[in-house]
Amino acid sequence: MRDYKDRIALIVGGASGMGLSTAIALAKRGCHVIIADIHHERMIQSKKVIEGLGVECITVECDIRSDESVESMKLSSIAWRGKVDIVMTTAGASLMGPPDAIPVSDWESLFDVNVLGTVRVCNAMLPYLISAGEGHLINTSSIAGKMAYTHTAAPYIASKHAVEGFTEALAIYARANGVGVTSLIPGFVMTNMGEHAKFAGTDEPDKWFELPGFMERTAAEVDEIGDMVLDAVSEGRYQCYTHPHLEGIVASRAKNLEDAISIQVNELSEKE
Repeated sequence: MRDYKDRIALIVGGASGMGLSTAIALAKRGCHVIIADIHHERMIQSKKVIEGLGVECITVECDIRSDESVESMKLSSIAWRGKVDIVMTTAGASLMGPPDAIPVSDWESLFDVNVLGTVRVCNAMLPYLISAGEGHLINTSSIAGKMAYTHTAAPYIASKHAVEGFTEALAIYARANGVGVTSLIPGFVMTNMGEHAKFAGTDEPDKWFELPGFMERTAAEVDEIGDMVLDAVSEGRYQCYTHPHLEGIVASRAKNLEDAISIQVNELSEKE
């Protein structure tokens, strides 16, 4: 997909962050946008931004934890202009703390958003794209879906590994049916996810927020992400790293996983 003029894009979690950045990039290319989110006020503000770029935009309140809400979003989105060409999932949450002390109920809540929320949207929208014989699906994974960069965010890392595996499987299936699939793999991007970061199993949350040096020193501005995503879509690429050097780190770690884990263990032992 290279021509976005008069296409219709559904951005789930599009009221802020990387979703909004991609919505803006699409709008600049003439694509009309549906913003689905649970944050009403942010949706209204985002709608004004999108419409200010000369395209049409509607908002749809959607809670990706609810099958009924996702189905309603699907019907409203398709009914608006009679089609949807691009679907992007960006809604997500984070959870940190001691990996052996976080209650299962907190794991379940996180997976209901990050994993099952993504599955619900894909189950609703991918059959429609396949029936149309074209289109593109973009799921937001993470560098956490490629490697355990820290021991402090085991639930988040596990959830994003699930999203990445799910999306890779979808890429095989959907591409064979004429629909493109891209996995957005962010490193450290300056978004508002920190507002919703949750800690469990600890009374010292500051102790359990940690980023490795290779992520901390390479923070990306969220405004840059939309163009990166559309470059990947236009080129038909599966992987879209927000920080290209991370792809090399992932590949190197995979080749020497025992050594990589040993290095992290030694670093942790020195801290303690």
